[in-house]
Amino acid sequence: MQTESLPVGESEHLLILTALAEGVHPLTGHPLPDDSVYQHAKVLRALQSAIEALKAQSRKNSKRRAGSPGQAGKPWTAAEIALLVQGFDTGLTIPQLAEKHQRTRGGIQSRLAHLGKVPPDPRWAAIDAKKREKKLAKLKREPLLPEKLLPPQSAAKPSVIIPDGEIPY
Repeated sequence: MQTESLPVGESEHLLILTALAEGVHPLTGHPLPDDSVYQHAKVLRALQSAIEALKAQSRKNSKRRAGSPGQAGKPWTAAEIALLVQGFDTGLTIPQLAEKHQRTRGGIQSRLAHLGKVPPDPRWAAIDAKKREKKLAKLKREPLLPEKLLPPQSAAKPSVIIPDGEIPY
C-alpha cells in the first residue's frame, strides 16, 4: 500500500483501517479470530467505505497542497506571529510577508486581521454574516426546549424534602 503522500495521521489511520479490513490486528499483526466483529460483512463494507473516503480526501488535499507554500494551513507559532508583526510594522507588504513566511496571501491577511493590524477582508465578513444568519434561522426553526435537553421525569416518583437542619453530611 502506498501512503507516502499522506500526512502522518491520515497514513496511520489508513494503515489501521486496512489491517482491520484484512482481518489483521493493526498493532500486533496477528490474525483476528474468525468470529471477530471485524469479519462481519457489514463491518467490512463500512471499513472499505472509510478506506475509500480517506483515500479520496487525501487525493483532494494533495492536489490542493501541490501549489501551496510549505507552511500554508499549518498552525502559527508564537515566534512566527512575532516575526509577522515585526515584519508588518517595519513596512513589509502582504505579498512579501507571504513569501517570507511560506504562507498564502490570504493566510497572512487573515492572521493580520485577527491580530487587529489590518481590517478584515469584506468578502469574509459577508460569508461570516451569511453563516450567522443560517445558524439563527435554524435556531428559530428548532428552538431548544427544556424537554429536549433533559430526560423525561416520572410524575409518579415523589420528591424527598429534607428539612434544613437534617442534611445527612
